[in-house]
Amino acid sequence: MTRQGAGLLDGTVRCCLALVAALLLAPAGGQVRAAHAPSQLVVLVDRSELGRVGNLWGQVNHVAIDPRGNLFIADNFAGAKEVSCQVRERLAANGAIRVIAGAIPHALLGRTPTQGLPLSACRALAVDGKDNVYLLSTRFPYGRYPLEIFRLSAASRAVRAVAGCMKCYGIHAGRRAMESSMDFVYDLAVDRWGNVLFPDSYTGAIWKLSPSGLLKRLADNVCAGRAIQYVCPDTVAVARGNTIYFDGDDMRVVEGLDPANGKLSIVAGGGSCRSHRHVFCGNRVPATKARLDSPGALTVDNAGNLFLLEGGVVQRVDAKTHQIEIVAGNGELEGTRTVYRLGERLPALTAAIEPMDLAVGPNGVVYIVDGGGNTAVLELKSSG
Repeated sequence: MTRQGAGLLDGTVRCCLALVAALLLAPAGGQVRAAHAPSQLVVLVDRSELGRVGNLWGQVNHVAIDPRGNLFIADNFAGAKEVSCQVRERLAANGAIRVIAGAIPHALLGRTPTQGLPLSACRALAVDGKDNVYLLSTRFPYGRYPLEIFRLSAASRAVRAVAGCMKCYGIHAGRRAMESSMDFVYDLAVDRWGNVLFPDSYTGAIWKLSPSGLLKRLADNVCAGRAIQYVCPDTVAVARGNTIYFDGDDMRVVEGLDPANGKLSIVAGGGSCRSHRHVFCGNRVPATKARLDSPGALTVDNAGNLFLLEGGVVQRVDAKTHQIEIVAGNGELEGTRTVYRLGERLPALTAAIEPMDLAVGPNGVVYIVDGGGNTAVLELKSSG
């Protein structure tokens, strides 16, 4: 078969897969709605591109985006005995990528270390409204330093620790963040006032770190009665209206917290309707009737729509209808590739992905860290 013929066949197969996915994901007992135009996943950044910028590339783990559309990417590189982390910035204006934090030390490179603070094992990444970057990580080498929250200044990208302590135990309200342990923190978010929000699975609480460095408990014991509490809660996101969303292992739900009164409410999960290939009972069902086995990373767009990772797909909870639907990923469709080329476009509902993290930009575009294949950052775009 000629290369041209193979390309035509490949395109035909993808078209058919997209049609099958659209039919499978239709609402139960209804038709596919024309208002929902098919979307595409665009390979925005892959390992080969990251390898050309900075010292080394590793496993892309986290992504965040600032109000101007600049993308921040954190990846961990595992050496023979150590793990190191770098943070890169991809400029929205021209797509240029540069390293802004986390030099690879000579212990991993076998040569003189690069400039900057060596970091190890990045856990989370967030950006505030003024383009300051927050990173949950440890200093290199791993094990000798505590887990800390670092702030990268928007003006100079100078790195400064704002939370974390080696010989401190637990987190205590009213204390300064530098006097508290971050060892059981797994995620970060920043609200529009510049407060850093994080879940602590040791206390089972949601915490707020103010710009002045003081800690306040917003909700306590949110995982009471759960069978597994040591990683609950572990994920957090915040909406422009200040609602805080969180989930965790064994929760099987996403909950919302109103910080004004401390009220908790389930916004997704807790039901029996599976929105995947197994026990499939329809898409765009009420979010609280959906079954979520292990919800992961969360993000919220400017309209209040909630995006979440669960079971190899990206799902969206509509802010107005409160219905949940799959917007990317296919679960277990066979015959789909997991290694993509830079710039390649794939039907969002037939792409086999292993989503690890996600962020949504000011224009509503969703960015997904794909941990499978070549560990790419994918851009979810509507073709309508």
